[in-house]
Amino acid sequence: MNDEYSIVYLKAMPDGTVQAFGDVEALNAPLEVGGGAGIYHQTLSAEEWEACGCAAYVDGGRIALGRRRQDVLQEQADAVRFVRNQKLRACDRAGAALHWESMTEAQRQAWRDYRQTLLDIPQQPGFPWDGDPDRAPWPVKPE
Repeated sequence: MNDEYSIVYLKAMPDGTVQAFGDVEALNAPLEVGGGAGIYHQTLSAEEWEACGCAAYVDGGRIALGRRRQDVLQEQADAVRFVRNQKLRACDRAGAALHWESMTEAQRQAWRDYRQTLLDIPQQPGFPWDGDPDRAPWPVKPE
């Protein structure tokens, strides 16, 4: 990012709006008519602020409301990976409980393939499926 400011300071105003500032000095200074260095001319209502998830950031010298796309995608990916990791742990416990040594080679290979498919979930088309693990193409657990 090539921004003049890397942090946005938000201040609740007496009229119920939220004002965004680019630096602490501007945040703590009395408001200047016409703005000045460090103040962004963007005011929004409390309802607008809540609608954008109470989040803002600077992008290209402008305030962007809401959460950064990469942060949302990371949360969605984390949600799917969490379920995937639960399935991997269950797979590893199942392998130990099923007495790996007593399995046929075909059974062991089925478990290996299942585990590898779980590991490959993040590489599947559509990942992270809007963070909905139910939409992931989970493999069928071997018998």
